[in-house]
Amino acid sequence: MYLFSLEVDTVNNSNDSQWKEKFTTFCNDMLKQLADHHRESYGELLTLQQELHTIYLDTTAKHLEQWSQKYGSDTPDESNLLDKIEADSVVVEIIDNNTGRVFRRSLPINYLETDNGLLLTGETMEGNPSQIVFLSETAITKVNDLLGKGPDIPRCGDTS
Repeated sequence: MYLFSLEVDTVNNSNDSQWKEKFTTFCNDMLKQLADHHRESYGELLTLQQELHTIYLDTTAKHLEQWSQKYGSDTPDESNLLDKIEADSVVVEIIDNNTGRVFRRSLPINYLETDNGLLLTGETMEGNPSQIVFLSETAITKVNDLLGKGPDIPRCGDTS
């Protein structure tokens, strides 16, 4: 089993290239071991790589949340709650149906996510503005209430 360790230089933490190099070496070694022990098919390797990638994303998300709490505001209050997520671009990962090859693309699409849903804003191939909206269950319930449709269950216990 490969163990990954980084020695922290408490005097000079500005060695970013060394950190990146160590992490790249770790990833290369891990993927090589994965290929050496699971040579059956590209599909199997692809599935394992995707599982590792998911683990990586989950692990880093947990650490980012901890770091946000630790190094963020000293006083936890309502303003620290995450009520929307915004970005000027998105990264899309595609697995080709025919070849199984993985492609990653950074796209100039504005991303906005709230409890009401998800809004993607960009341009069509002709350069015209375009939006795609994915409504959450919360938003759909609000829209139904505004349209007078109300909830699907009786409010007063009346079943008729």
